[in-house]
Amino acid sequence: MAKIVMATHNHYEQIYKVGDRHLVDAFTKMGHDVLYISGPFNIFRMRHLFQQRELRAKHMNIFKVWMKGGIHHNDRLLEYCPLSLLPISNRLPFGKSKLALFKNTTLTFPSLSKYIHKRGFGKPDLLLVSQLQLAELFDCVDAKVKILRLTDEIAKFESVPDEILLLERWAVEKADHVLVTSKPLQERLAGSRKDVKYLPNAVDYDFYHSADRTVPPEYMRIKGLKVVYIGAMEYWFDVGMVKFLADSNPKVNFILVGNPQIDVSELQSMKNVYLTGPKPYVELPRYLWNADVGIIPFKRLPLVEAVSPLKLYEYMACRLPVVSTRWKELERIDSPALLADTYEDYAEKLACALATEQNENLKNLCQDFAKNNSWERRSQQILRLADLKSVPQHPCSCGECR
Repeated sequence: MAKIVMATHNHYEQIYKVGDRHLVDAFTKMGHDVLYISGPFNIFRMRHLFQQRELRAKHMNIFKVWMKGGIHHNDRLLEYCPLSLLPISNRLPFGKSKLALFKNTTLTFPSLSKYIHKRGFGKPDLLLVSQLQLAELFDCVDAKVKILRLTDEIAKFESVPDEILLLERWAVEKADHVLVTSKPLQERLAGSRKDVKYLPNAVDYDFYHSADRTVPPEYMRIKGLKVVYIGAMEYWFDVGMVKFLADSNPKVNFILVGNPQIDVSELQSMKNVYLTGPKPYVELPRYLWNADVGIIPFKRLPLVEAVSPLKLYEYMACRLPVVSTRWKELERIDSPALLADTYEDYAEKLACALATEQNENLKNLCQDFAKNNSWERRSQQILRLADLKSVPQHPCSCGECR
C-alpha cells in the first residue's frame, strides 16, 4: 500500500466534514497510510484558549493534537497540527511578508520537515497539498508525485492577504499536477498552466443513502413544509434572503443547522425560522431526509463564484430538490438545482421546488447526480493521476473506478 502526505486547511475532527476529510477517509479505507497535516495552529491563536467556551474548546482540541505530537485516528491515519511561528494573515503587519509566505513550514516548532521524516513519511508515494500555507512542503518532502489541490479563491477571504497569490503561483509551478474544484479557478490558472484539471467536490453517497432517517427531535414540533440549510453561516450567508423567503412563505418552516458567525437576530424573532445550532455530522442526514427542499442562500461575492458547494451534493444524496443563488460554478456543473438571480426569483424557484415535492422524477434526478459524484470516485481519480493502482474495498458503480 502507498504512503500519502496530505497538507490541508481543515482539522480532522472539526464539525464541518469537508473535502480533505472525505478524501483521507477514502484513502485509508483503501489501505493506504496517511499523514494528515491540518491547518497550522499559531502562537497568535493561543489567545483563543482563554476566550469564550465554544471557541476555547475548538482551539483546545487543535492545541492537543500539537501537544501530543499527533493523534492516531486509526491504524492507517496519523493527524498532526504544526505550530506556526509566523502565520500568513491580513491582520498582522508581518503576515503578508515573503518570510511568512515562503518560510511558513521552516518556521514551525518543532520543525515540520523533521517531524515528517521522523514519522516515516519523508519519501511518500503522494504529497497532496490543499493548504497554501504549507506549500513549502513541495520543497521539503521528496514525494514521487506532488499534487496541488485548490478549492477556493483564497485571496478573496477577508483575513488572507493578496500576496498569497505569489505563493499560489509558486506552488502551481512546483506541483506535478494541479487540481481545482471549480471552473472559474481552472480558467484563472489556465494562463499560467494549461494542464490544470477540474475535479469538483462530491458526496459520501453511501453514508447519506444508508443513514438513519428517523425524524430529528426539533422536527417533531414543526408542522408543515420544511426548507433546510446546513452549514456555515458567515459573511457570505445572505440573512436578508432568508428573511425575505420566510416573510413571503409564512406557512413554510425554515430550519438553519449550523453555528452562526454573523448577526442573525432578525431571523431569531421569526416564528417560522428555527436555528438548531450545529449538529454532529452523523446526524445531518436525518435533517435532510425529513425536509422538503434544501437551500443555499449565498451572496454573490467574488469568493462565492468559485465555490463548489458540498451541501448541494449532500442535499441531493437525500433526494432533496435544491434552490440556490446563481453563481458561475453552479451554472456549469449541470445539476438539477434551481438557480435564482434575485430575491423575488428565489421565492419563485422555492415555490416551484415545494410544489414538486412529490415529483419522483426531480428527486430521482437529484439522487442520480449525487450518486455520480461520490468521494470514492474522486479519490480513485486522484490515485490514478498519481499512478497508484489500488482498488477500494467497495468499488463504486461509475465504471470509471474499476
